[in-house]
Amino acid sequence: MLWYESEGFRNEITSKKGSYLTLSHETKTGRCSEWSMLFGAMLSSLGIKTRIVHDFLDHCWNEAMLSSSSPEDEQWVHVDSTLTYPISLNHPFYYEQNWGKKYEYVLAFSADKVEDVTKRYTQRWETIEQRRHKNNNNSVNRLTTNRCGSSHNIW
Repeated sequence: MLWYESEGFRNEITSKKGSYLTLSHETKTGRCSEWSMLFGAMLSSLGIKTRIVHDFLDHCWNEAMLSSSSPEDEQWVHVDSTLTYPISLNHPFYYEQNWGKKYEYVLAFSADKVEDVTKRYTQRWETIEQRRHKNNNNSVNRLTTNRCGSSHNIW
């Protein structure tokens, strides 16, 4: 459920678990996951393809499919509704450079697939490859295991 109030600009989104995520524009409260879900819904309502990106450390944001003039020019662009402009738009290395992120996996979730987009968000790909190898894919197993303990291939 997604709804709006004109006074106070309040939004509610119902998750699959039935809990409510509430954001208030006036108080600017909410976590990055809530803001990215709301922002993604807003972009989708405008006909802009969007997906949620999660770094599996402590942050998530959106990517929007933008094109200049033709479908061949379409590309996913970093958009973070929790950051101020201009950092919020197309600054994919910001988290690594300014927050000291040490990624292992950055995954993008769309309606029909999950994509590993780690290379787009790092300038230290070789270090990440070493980190992945060192952890021997334990992270992938952890990411793809549901609550019942069974593993699912998400790629």
